[in-house]
Amino acid sequence: MNLYALSDEISHLHPELSALVGAAKIEVLASLAWYLRQFDSHASLALLDEAERLITSDTLSADQYRVVSSRLLLTRAEIAALTRDFELAEQSLLAARAGFVLQADVAGEGDSYLVESVLALEQGDMKRALSASKSAFSHFEQGCELLRILLAQAWHIYLLAFSEPERAREDLMLLLVSANEFKDPALTALIAAAQAELLFSTEVARSAVLYSQASELAQQAGLIRLAIMAACNAGVAL
Repeated sequence: MNLYALSDEISHLHPELSALVGAAKIEVLASLAWYLRQFDSHASLALLDEAERLITSDTLSADQYRVVSSRLLLTRAEIAALTRDFELAEQSLLAARAGFVLQADVAGEGDSYLVESVLALEQGDMKRALSASKSAFSHFEQGCELLRILLAQAWHIYLLAFSEPERAREDLMLLLVSANEFKDPALTALIAAAQAELLFSTEVARSAVLYSQASELAQQAGLIRLAIMAACNAGVAL
């Protein structure tokens, strides 16, 4: 399961649901709920509820059950964070991470740290957000695809740009070398947002353009929180 998906990728999954049963249907429900967590949180919650109703030990193997249950919990954690139900978010996050650890699922565990970063940002805790994004990067490096690693790195650099711009600028230069081969909207959005923040105090007009680009790309990738923040920062810069 990827970190993010474009709207056309999500639309391809919807028609499959009616034709699926059992484990296959549950896995598609879990994927859709995950991808829609910021695109459409109400639809995501409905999909979560349906998946949770269908999950039984007879439908999924024990390993499948733990992996899917952890993903559903993680999805619920991020939605709860964005709707400021922090108690539910913390509980769901910890339960999801425990499931991923039990399965030795480094991608899932890394994803949980990115969700923790979102939760920390909603609570105004930049120190925790930075620590969590760094942990996500460390976990992804243990055996995930390059794009996932770069996304975590980009998240960390974007957050670092607010507090340690010189270090963020150095890390960004290294990231760009690896990121050039990818045409991924989420990655490009995070890079543009980091560049925009680094220019915010010196080249306001350029910063506004980059924040505007970051907002548009983030919306395409389902990073709605980033899209809103980037749009607001573009407005402030102008």
